[in-house]
Order: sequence, then C-alpha cells, then structure tokens
Amino acid sequence: MQVQDGYLMGVDSMIEVVRDYWNNHICETEEHNVQKPHIMQRVSAHPTFSKEYFQDIENRRYFINPEIHSFAQFTRYRNKKVLEIGVGSGCDFVQWCRAGANAYGIDLTPNGIEHATRWLESERVHGTLQVANAEALPFDNSQFDLVYSWGVLHHSPNPLQAISEAIRVTKPGGEIKLMLYNRHSFTALGIWGHINIREKLFPKSLAWSIAHGIESLGTQAFTTTEVRNMLEHFPVEILDIKSPPIKYDYYFRNGIIIRTLAKVFHYITGSTAGFFMTIRMRKNEPQPITTTKQPQVVNLR
Repeated sequence: MQVQDGYLMGVDSMIEVVRDYWNNHICETEEHNVQKPHIMQRVSAHPTFSKEYFQDIENRRYFINPEIHSFAQFTRYRNKKVLEIGVGSGCDFVQWCRAGANAYGIDLTPNGIEHATRWLESERVHGTLQVANAEALPFDNSQFDLVYSWGVLHHSPNPLQAISEAIRVTKPGGEIKLMLYNRHSFTALGIWGHINIREKLFPKSLAWSIAHGIESLGTQAFTTTEVRNMLEHFPVEILDIKSPPIKYDYYFRNGIIIRTLAKVFHYITGSTAGFFMTIRMRKNEPQPITTTKQPQVVNLR
C-alpha cells in the first residue's frame, strides 16, 4: 500500500497512476524544468515523429547520459536475445535493433509503445514491442541473454517484484543490467531541498520528497546496501554496483553557486554519490541435484 496526498492506495491503483503519468510524459521526449524539477518540458521543437524530432531526442539523451553506451554495450549483443523493460520513447531500444540484437521491448504505456514503434519504422529496423507490466512479464522462464532496464523499475509500486521478474526471464549465465535512483546522492539532496525549502513543505523526508517531487508519484530511490540486501536471496552473482557522478549530479543547467556546491560535494564524497546507480548481475547456472547415497542394508541372519 502507498499514500497519495494522504489517501491510502493499493498497488493496482498505483500502477494506474504511474501508467497515466508516463502515458502523458513519454520518457526521453521531455526533460525536467530547471526551476521546477517536477515539471517536464519538451526536448524537440520539430514535428512529432519527424526524422529531426527523433534525432533531437537521441542527441539529447546521449549528451546528458553518455555513460549509457558503455553500460549497455549495445554492439556486443548482435544475434543475442535481449529484453528491454520500459522502452519509453524507444531511444535505447533502437540501438539494440541497429546493433542486430533479437530485441524485445515492453512498456507500461500504449503511447510509449506507439512512439517506439514509429521510431523503428522510421529507421526501418525490426524489434518486438508490447504493452506489459514489469511486475508480471509475459515471457516464460529463462528466455533472454540480457535483460536491460535504464531508470524504470524505481517507478514500479513493487520494485522487488519487477527485479524478480527480470531475473526469472533471464537465461542461466545471462546478464541483468539495471539503473535505479540512488538515495544517497547530491541530486536526491537537491530534490529534498526543493520540496522542503522552495515548496515550503518542511519537514519532509528524503524518500517522501523523491516520491512526490520527481516524475511519477511513488518514485523510489535506494542505497547500495538496500540493493545488495534485495538481491541476496536471488540466484544471481552481483558483478558490480556503481554510482559515479554524471552531468545531472553536477547541475550543469543551473547557476554557478549550485554547480560549485555540487563540485565540492562530489570532491568530498568521491565517486559513489551519483544519482544513477548501475547494477550488473549474472544469473547463476542451475546447481546439479545431488542425492545422498543410501547405506547398504546387510542381512545378518
């Protein structure tokens, strides 16, 4: 159960709230307003679905998040079966298709799937897309060489269930690559400051501020320890968890004072306080079933 404006909501209701938000704010097509980070503004001035429109979205996404390429490693998955959870506009999904992956993608929103489909058509590349809930993936067990999700599962009402589903559909020996928001970050602190000081809602917790102050209602952020604890009972090997500062963490669109504060903060904290926490896992191979040798019964009569 979660709370919306003081009212208790069930998971199904929260799913509808999240779906409605992202159906009206397709990821990557908009970005946060500098002064009011809960307000989104359009990335491209070109007509929707035009070649220039798609190019603007792609340029903006990888200008702000160039680390996506080194994390996803699109070209390494040629002829591999890849699932992307939460395709949004389709920007990353198009990269899988261009790279020759056998790409499948799901999104909670019909508008996201339509947008990604139009992008595939404009590129004349092929991928399989469908509307689906990350908490109940419509695939059999052990189907994919890679399951990838960038900045999606923290919007789920039940992120643990969504992570469980990602692991379930991954082949033994396959990889799971996720990005979740990091609560122990300067950006999270900035969201808290905006909610508590600029919106005059003090005192609100860090978690409450993120849930109500950025993107869809109920958005969550985690610590590295929380992620490790969540994953400890799953059949996976954690390859790495990283949170290096990125452009968002340095407030590159803000004024000199906040940019300087961000630089000082990251100088002190090092390379672990970025808002984007990347997680790489490998699904374990099934363990062979061992049987205990029964003792031989000797008849002494």
